[in-house]
Amino acid sequence: MEDGLFRGRGFSPAALVLIAAIPLVYTFDFLSFPVKVILIVLSLAVLLAQAGRLCVRPAVRMEAAARLGRQKALLAAGIGYLLASWISMPMSGSRSELLAMLVATFTLVFSFLVVPVLAVRSRDIEAILEAVAIAGMAVIAVSWLLALLKVVGGPSWGLAPAGDLIFEKRALLEKWSIPFALKGPFAHPSFLGEVVICSTPGLLLMARKAARPRTRILVGLALLLCLLTLAASFSIIACIPFVLTILGMTIFRPAAFHRLLGVGAAASVLFFTVAVLAGWSFDFLNHLPLRSETRVLLWDRAVALIHAAGSWGMPPEQAVRLMPYGLAAHNTVIETALLFGIAAMIFYSLTVLLVLWQTSRHVRDVSGRAVFYLVLATVVMQSFEYIPLGHFGLLNFYFIVIVVPFLLLREGSAPAAGPAASDSKT
Repeated sequence: MEDGLFRGRGFSPAALVLIAAIPLVYTFDFLSFPVKVILIVLSLAVLLAQAGRLCVRPAVRMEAAARLGRQKALLAAGIGYLLASWISMPMSGSRSELLAMLVATFTLVFSFLVVPVLAVRSRDIEAILEAVAIAGMAVIAVSWLLALLKVVGGPSWGLAPAGDLIFEKRALLEKWSIPFALKGPFAHPSFLGEVVICSTPGLLLMARKAARPRTRILVGLALLLCLLTLAASFSIIACIPFVLTILGMTIFRPAAFHRLLGVGAAASVLFFTVAVLAGWSFDFLNHLPLRSETRVLLWDRAVALIHAAGSWGMPPEQAVRLMPYGLAAHNTVIETALLFGIAAMIFYSLTVLLVLWQTSRHVRDVSGRAVFYLVLATVVMQSFEYIPLGHFGLLNFYFIVIVVPFLLLREGSAPAAGPAASDSKT
């Protein structure tokens, strides 16, 4: 343990378990809401108490303030998103999102002020990524065990009947005469896809830093299990970031490749933001070979509702009544504008673009690449799902709690340079 300022800092195994478990506990379908609240509050209380004991030291407070000072733009974008979202609720007459906004506000404050007190070196960020990967693999293993219960004549706890799914996914299962999709302990198979893509950067980080071939073999088997899980859960969208993460962290190591992907992700965010502002139709996307006609229909309807509702959005219950099939927009940029207004959408997009730009500057070393590909995976999934900043969902929580402390730690120091830094195992 280091002396002076760093004594007692860093993440204990218990703290890592709590950080990795919070979004899993929140997402598990078999836990009642009061039980989830109790477990999450207790987990956060332990982490807050550990950070609080350190914050009594003037040197720790000064260091935290200096880090925040280096991230004024990101901090301003995050605060702007929260303020615009809070202001929109009374303006639109919405009350149902109050709890969600309280959670988002707490998580952003937690990520900017609490986690950086404990994380003082890159190894601390790597430890969170690895803890998320281990927790994710445990959940995936449990999901397959639940599926085996059905095979031996037990209940179908870990499986979702094809008839319970919607549109393209259900059509795909029915076309291939597959009665179930793997969903594990979650309410929907898509959550398993999120578990896989949250776990992949940490798994590859462990493989890149492993000294023993046995560890790399185990990681290879884990990635194979992840691939089987994506196939069994029919998480088609999640396959994109899964493949890109593997390619980017194993084969395509030049920084230019990663930054090119970052530019593509940024272009996607800008495209949906401008489309909402301009009121564009997405019908032209139906002419592409790979398309989702249902999502195009939802996006078109949501954009029309945004312009009809005005600058502050509309209550979720009203949006659900007006949307086709009573579904969400399945796009975070569009859904943010629909529920919280244009200003919240602009600040949200600005936050994501800042994170993409800053993380792309640190792809020369393996831990920086792992964080970048977590960001990339989140942006890809946000194009097809509603993943708002700071909520207790899987990508929502891991994205903020890992990326913000990483940037607070890294920005202000020069990015690692040279080929040796990209494969460092220290």
